[in-house]
Amino acid sequence: MSLKLSTPFPIVAPSLFPNSNPSGIRFSRWGNVNAEQRKVGRSLSLSLAHSSRTDQIRCGIAGGGDVLETGVWWDLNTCPVPDGVDPRCVRPCIVSALEKQIGLSSVNVYAIGNLEYISADLLKKISSSGIVLIHAPCGGNDLYNLLEDWSEDTHPPGYVMLISQDITMVDPYLFRGFGFTNFVVYPKHSELPTLDQLKDEKVFAKEFVWETLLSDNFDEYVRGTLLSDNTYEMVVKPLCICNICNDVYHTCDEACDQFITHLKSEEHINELFNYVPIGCKDKPKHFCEVCNYPAYDEYNLFLHNQSEEHNRKLVEKQAQEEEDCESRKRNPQVDLFNEEPSLERGKHEDAA
Repeated sequence: MSLKLSTPFPIVAPSLFPNSNPSGIRFSRWGNVNAEQRKVGRSLSLSLAHSSRTDQIRCGIAGGGDVLETGVWWDLNTCPVPDGVDPRCVRPCIVSALEKQIGLSSVNVYAIGNLEYISADLLKKISSSGIVLIHAPCGGNDLYNLLEDWSEDTHPPGYVMLISQDITMVDPYLFRGFGFTNFVVYPKHSELPTLDQLKDEKVFAKEFVWETLLSDNFDEYVRGTLLSDNTYEMVVKPLCICNICNDVYHTCDEACDQFITHLKSEEHINELFNYVPIGCKDKPKHFCEVCNYPAYDEYNLFLHNQSEEHNRKLVEKQAQEEEDCESRKRNPQVDLFNEEPSLERGKHEDAA
């Protein structure tokens, strides 16, 4: 499935937790700490080991020494790969920008968000560059939990970079208490407040423009370093995580394919029902009747409604309704025949 955004949608929504303590922002599933539910945390540890080794080899510091960790959290939904940019170039561009800002560090990049509607080809290219894919559609709630898991293996001093224009993620309260130096990256024409407008919130040390970060570092780093198409590929196996189902895919080269198949599975959709808000009549608050699909919030429902699969099912449903309508016009006696049992039952009830 690929995502097409033909209809504008206000990505910048009111904060989910103004003036709140982030330690209270928890999913119920994170309350029971057992082996199955901590797979995501262990997988982030695995990504640290893989990415650290790769960065140290690239930087020529494999012999040892203290190297600070940097976690980059890239929201694929609100900061997609710009047109004309090879997805496999994104990670080296981010690494280059960070080296200019803080010097050498071990960089771990996580592509997060609702990945159900990102094309399979794009996800594979992103994964092949060493970026960890995490299906985490619950905005700031998911980001906080992931940051907390990541911080268990990464202690300050260190760095965090957030690439997003979702205000539930770009919330200063999410980053307080971890002790990292934080950077934020917005896309051009973002409606989010800038650092100048957040003078009282000393959380983000510096802000970047997403498109500029990529273009500047593509010219200076990628063109001069990558000599052939194969050099985009990382030596580590892909690592993909579904934060809804706590499923981890990393043991084989086909892990990305397995992950994409999982996101389309009935098992995954059924698990969503356990996480979405419930509205009236015990039904999901945000729900697609056509696809029987529950969404976490209005924005995720918007993503679903713009997907090719939803549009295909919608066309099929409309065609079936039109066919049924024409059939009733051609054969009105069919409706009378279908209603006859109920009419006869009514007569018997009246006689009784």
